[in-house]
Amino acid sequence: MLSDLLAAAPWAKGYATSAGLACAFGKPLGNWIESKSEQIAAEGVVRSGKCLKFATHSFPLGDSWSAVGCQPGDRGFSNLPGAPVPKTEVVEVAPVDSNYRPIPGVRIEKRGVAQSCGAGSDSVGNAYRCISGHYLFDPCWTDASNPSYPAVICQVRPWDSRAYALGVGQGGLQPFYGPPLRTGTYEPWGVQLTNGERCLALQGAHGTVNGGRRVINYACWARSGKATDRLLLRGLDRSHPRWKIASATYDSARQRYHFGPKFGIVTAWYAMQDQGDARAAAESACSASAIAFAAEAYEAAHDEPHGPLPEIIGHGCSDGYAIAVFVQEAPPPGYEAAFALHATASGWTVIGSSDYISAGDFGIPEDTYERIIGSLDEGAEKVPF
Repeated sequence: MLSDLLAAAPWAKGYATSAGLACAFGKPLGNWIESKSEQIAAEGVVRSGKCLKFATHSFPLGDSWSAVGCQPGDRGFSNLPGAPVPKTEVVEVAPVDSNYRPIPGVRIEKRGVAQSCGAGSDSVGNAYRCISGHYLFDPCWTDASNPSYPAVICQVRPWDSRAYALGVGQGGLQPFYGPPLRTGTYEPWGVQLTNGERCLALQGAHGTVNGGRRVINYACWARSGKATDRLLLRGLDRSHPRWKIASATYDSARQRYHFGPKFGIVTAWYAMQDQGDARAAAESACSASAIAFAAEAYEAAHDEPHGPLPEIIGHGCSDGYAIAVFVQEAPPPGYEAAFALHATASGWTVIGSSDYISAGDFGIPEDTYERIIGSLDEGAEKVPF
């Protein structure tokens, strides 16, 4: 219309076109400005659980509101729920499931046979610590996918999708000496911080800061997988829904540590506590770890009549009976003896012990005894219980 009325003016048509475009975009632009303003105000209210207060109108970003403390007369606002407080997610992980078989999605890499596997991880409690070649694998878990072939599956970091399978030499896996740790009551295996870094519990000797008063517990990696110079100190602050942990960095030029800020922990990874030996004992499995677990329970219930930590050096099973030969080396000169066990509804039960068990002892049938003796291998790796 402006173009028609002012046809004599060459600039009129261009001006009218621009005005038309402005009108066309005016509504969506206004909606965006207003919704942005409302979003900012709403976020402030939700985060703080406060009320809205009109401040001023400012062009072009619309009205200015602020989040303020609610007053008694602010009907409807004082009852607004506060923002949910972010909590630390506690996750229990392992490369095996509750039946001690590899979980789907984990890529298993075979690494031969371990020279040794000790019960007890350096960082996660009831898991195994194994040596194969020049490599140390910790933590490792019972692999029950082939009952006739003792093995473990190891995982270096809780967020890894790759794990390592190791066979276990003669004698099988030894049992754990203490009950499993309860998830969330000790230092995690790994944590993810609010800045995205992932940090892994250190093993072996730990460094200290502040004159030895604070222990370094974790080393950290960036999201890219590159190691950072950040270290985390022992002692989680669990007084908040989102746990916190203190940090430090090392100044190589001055050869000293600098205390860093406390970080929130988004995720705390705990390792599943391995109870494969207890499960095997309950199922009367013919394995050194199952028999050692039952023997340990028997010793504990009878005030350890055979002294501290005897070692099983051979075992054999047949028809629901088992014989385990053990050696007691402390105090010298030591001696060798044997346990007789019977499979019951609750698993292996020790039915007697003697320096030497013969056919018929403790109710073991003669033919069963002969089969057990024929399968008993006293050259196996010593398994403490």
